[in-house]
Amino acid sequence: GKDITTAEAEAEVENVIANGSALKKFMEMVKIQGGDVAAIENYDNLPTAKEIVAIKAEKSGFISKIHCEEIGLSAMMLGAGRETKEAVIDMAAGLKLLKHVGEKVQTGDVIAEIHINPEKDNNAAIKRIQAAIDIAENEVKPQPLILDIIS
Repeated sequence: GKDITTAEAEAEVENVIANGSALKKFMEMVKIQGGDVAAIENYDNLPTAKEIVAIKAEKSGFISKIHCEEIGLSAMMLGAGRETKEAVIDMAAGLKLLKHVGEKVQTGDVIAEIHINPEKDNNAAIKRIQAAIDIAENEVKPQPLILDIIS
């Protein structure tokens, strides 16, 4: 409801981050939704996977495409998401993309880390993640993060 400029809004955002009120509000929202605020106060309280598997570039070139749906389905297969509403989420499972579209890679560079608990067979998910990241010989220009602003 405030009539302020973009610069004033940006300054206010910086202010609530600096004075801690944004974090306080975030923690309040987490608590209201039944989340564990202790995990925000100390990241050591978060569940951690028993193993981290490095996905390495199989050839040199440029990351040309990352098939997002395949990445998401792979994460679900690891346990980081649900296929059905009855499925249990493994809060320690997941993945971290270390390289992005347009980045140059050399053979053997780590392009992603897969956080797994080896009690289950994760091979299909790992192979799916490897297949979801395309590497091209020629330089690739990444798409802009913001395509347009609608006012």
